[in-house]
Amino acid sequence: MITGSSNCNLAVIILSARKGEYEASLKGQTLEHILIARGMGISSLIVCINKMDICDWDIDIYNQIRIDFIEKIKKFRFKHIEFCSISAYSGENVVNKKIYAPTESLINIIENIKIEPLIEKYFDLKNTNFVKTKFIFDSIESFGLITSGFNAIVHSKDKFYSIIIKLIKNEKYNYVTQKNILDIKGNGKLIDVEIEFIDKPDKVHCNLIVRTSDKTIGIAKVYDLT
Repeated sequence: MITGSSNCNLAVIILSARKGEYEASLKGQTLEHILIARGMGISSLIVCINKMDICDWDIDIYNQIRIDFIEKIKKFRFKHIEFCSISAYSGENVVNKKIYAPTESLINIIENIKIEPLIEKYFDLKNTNFVKTKFIFDSIESFGLITSGFNAIVHSKDKFYSIIIKLIKNEKYNYVTQKNILDIKGNGKLIDVEIEFIDKPDKVHCNLIVRTSDKTIGIAKVYDLT
């Protein structure tokens, strides 16, 4: 997933309109995959609500999922988000627009959504182990609190490295908790975090995925060396 998304500039996520399946997907890897895509620099997202034929193309069900999902992903700060209703089983609204579908066809949306090219910027680490980053943390419930001394793994494109957090500046706090990783609008805060590479690479990409214990806990963007 990380390697694949590092070579794309558009992500398509598939949700289900079938009762119970949408809710179940949120407990799986759906949101983690969206976070990874955003962390790799992808800023355009198409959200496909599939199996609309099962609910007879009920506009209320479509809108319930759309409104709830917008709230769930706004913390990731995507620049362009489009929703699409389809039935993959029957092929309805995939290529050709269906009259009763509440959105344009998937192909039409793919062809017209605004896409910004990925930034291919690397930082040379030959003379330092430290970088300054802007973090967006996702769920950290299992850790309770993250502060200086926290160990993690960062993915830079298709490579990964061990790091240690040396400094966190989260407004008036020098730590993050589940309650203070969002701003007042519910967006993910851009938190200043200085990290040290334990197994130092020669260079690192500006977009990083932060993981630990087989879980993606955040994304980071390198903006300076120390």
